[in-house]
Amino acid sequence: MKRLLSAEQAAASRVNGRKSRGPKTAAGKARSRLNAWKGGILAREVVLADRESWDREREGEFRALHRQFREHLEPEGPVESILVERMVTAYWRLHRVLVGERGEITGHLLDAEQLGKPDWLRLSLARDRGDLKSSGDGMMYVAEVLRRARGRVETEGELTNEALTYASACLGEPMQWLITELNEAAKDSSQASEDESEGMAGESPAANPAVDGEAGKAERKARVLAILERELRRCERDLPALQEEERQEEQARLDAAVLPTPEALQKILRYEAMLERQFYRAMNQLERLQRARRGEEVKPPVAVVVSGG
Repeated sequence: MKRLLSAEQAAASRVNGRKSRGPKTAAGKARSRLNAWKGGILAREVVLADRESWDREREGEFRALHRQFREHLEPEGPVESILVERMVTAYWRLHRVLVGERGEITGHLLDAEQLGKPDWLRLSLARDRGDLKSSGDGMMYVAEVLRRARGRVETEGELTNEALTYASACLGEPMQWLITELNEAAKDSSQASEDESEGMAGESPAANPAVDGEAGKAERKARVLAILERELRRCERDLPALQEEERQEEQARLDAAVLPTPEALQKILRYEAMLERQFYRAMNQLERLQRARRGEEVKPPVAVVVSGG
């Protein structure tokens, strides 16, 4: 028995009937068929979810890309949908190639920049080899040691054993000629005479009172400062040329570092070529399927077999 509707139910039914019952046009229906799509197997696996990175891949971006491909290519059936999904995943992975190339170049540039920064280990090795003055950093290091020694001489009025030991430890064995020269300049006349006559029997050193006392101390201070100023002027004279040479070398390293290493470049190119083949193969297969579905004549693919004679 058919149930009768009340007046209120009938009015509500008329109101609901006037509401949208879905798209009416062909374009609207084509768009609506994507609403239930949640992503296939490839889509679920290709996005790197929950990866802590400043360049994190977003699933929403992948879905938007997939939607654009589907709206443009309009696949029908599971096979065409799989081919579209394969195109999208190949394209998404091609983006990773550019990200990887950028990371490789960035790391290469950082390594090249690091070579141009002061390195205390390199300075220590240069000190032991006697190569401190062969680099800008080494030259500035020597100049700083000389300035500190000069400051102590000016403050204390003489080159003390403590200051001489400090300079000797900083400059290393290959620059002991300078330490010896400073030591000789810091001696008074009685010490110099004693050194000259040491080992000669029956002779005793005689002091020269003319250079003893305050006058002698001032003279020794002047001799030591003259040596320090001479070496400082040499450092200041040679430093600009060294720095310019190192600047050019660093720029050359940075220019060369804008390309990945040959090993990394080969890997990037092989991966990129593989993904491009996957993309265009899927695109060609999709085009053939769609043409056949529309009733167009589709010629069989040309297969080329290469074999040795």
